[in-house]
Amino acid sequence: MAEQPERHGHPVPFDLRDIPEDVRAIAGECERLWERALHSAHHQFAASMIWRSTQRWLSVLAATVGALAGVSAVADIIGARVAGVGALLATVIGGATSLLAPDQHAAQCTVSGNAYVEIRDGSLQMLCVDLVRLDYDTARQRLEDLTAGLHAANRAAEPTSFLARSYARRALRSGIANDDVWAARARRT
Repeated sequence: MAEQPERHGHPVPFDLRDIPEDVRAIAGECERLWERALHSAHHQFAASMIWRSTQRWLSVLAATVGALAGVSAVADIIGARVAGVGALLATVIGGATSLLAPDQHAAQCTVSGNAYVEIRDGSLQMLCVDLVRLDYDTARQRLEDLTAGLHAANRAAEPTSFLARSYARRALRSGIANDDVWAARARRT
């Protein structure tokens, strides 16, 4: 295999010149699927981290405000009215946390990110291992399967926020975005 070229700002682990002429168009489309799945997976994992952080911060905030209001009411530090307002504020924050359901959004983003990783890995395996040995019809069928998988993942994925896309793009550009980093972060949160 030739030296790894760099496309779209990151190294690509294959060279289209190594692919047989009759399946080069399929290789180009498979590369596009790989690129799309790579970016989409990172966007979904970044969104998952943001949703998990939102869940954590809102829960901590509600618990803290509620505890302060309760202690203030018992100790009569700030008065019953202010303690009541604090308790109501804690309830509102807790309600907002339930209404937003960030834990459910985080779980869905993780599932979607993993679906994109499967597509990315499948297209990479096809490009780097299988495509040099497959005939046109078999390669075309595998490409259709990968494309159908990408479309299914797109339908199931939640739209990502600007912040998640920005974070994922920055991570991809800097080279720190790899599966081990994302998987470790997703397990910690």
